[in-house]
Amino acid sequence: MHTTLCALLLALPLAACASTSTPTPRASAVQEASQPPPPPALVPARVPGVEFDTEASIVQFHVHDMDAAKAWYQRVLGCQVFYELAGQGWCELTTPARGTVLGLAQNPTAVASETTALGFGVKDMAAAKAWLVTNQVSLGGDVVTIPGVVHLLYFTDPDGNKIWFYQPLM
Repeated sequence: MHTTLCALLLALPLAACASTSTPTPRASAVQEASQPPPPPALVPARVPGVEFDTEASIVQFHVHDMDAAKAWYQRVLGCQVFYELAGQGWCELTTPARGTVLGLAQNPTAVASETTALGFGVKDMAAAKAWLVTNQVSLGGDVVTIPGVVHLLYFTDPDGNKIWFYQPLM
């Protein structure tokens, strides 16, 4: 189920970008997106000559106040600091997703990305949204539903970094 959702989420932007002026012998992009092809086995990517550490990935967000950011991520997402270079304005946090690490880089002048977002799967979107509301998290609107596919809920941390929850409906 998770791999099918990943394939669909990857196919949706491609379907949205499909040109309507070029005829195609296949079904429309919208029809293709509703029935994504089976995803390849989820195995780590390989590059000749490079040996990757496949146990963890790090996503980096810039924050203005490291202590405030650490406290927010701990309170809202249950993250814990496991590595810190305070003198360098850097720390790494555990996240709800196994193998995904959140790196926080203190930079008082940085502006959050308008297009990059970190997503986490949830089992109950209503409960997840209620948790965010209880913790006074800035939501990017209401839950978006793609019928039969997924619920999506976007929100931001205090520095404007975008995060989203998704709940597969398949």
